[in-house]
Amino acid sequence: MSIIQERVCAGILYLNNRLPGWKEYVSLNRLDMADENYCILGQVSYGIPSFFPLHPYVETRDFLGLAGVDAIHYGFAVSCDENAEPLYSYDELTEVWKGML
Repeated sequence: MSIIQERVCAGILYLNNRLPGWKEYVSLNRLDMADENYCILGQVSYGIPSFFPLHPYVETRDFLGLAGVDAIHYGFAVSCDENAEPLYSYDELTEVWKGML
């Protein structure tokens, strides 16, 4: 299993524990990990009762208690620092999420 697959697997397990039923709010056709509205956390935000974020990715990440580095560990982001060299692209991350769901 590659590092990107390990991270996405960890993200799936994390969401299964924190937000049961989260998958019903994810549209694989619209999934784009580079877009804060259509990434996993952006789409999942619509399933959280009484939660209407202006910035879905960041606010859902914060709601779940995840720091930027946690988001990378769970496959929700590529990097948390503009100067860091990513190990993979957002397109690759999107494809792995689609393949694992």
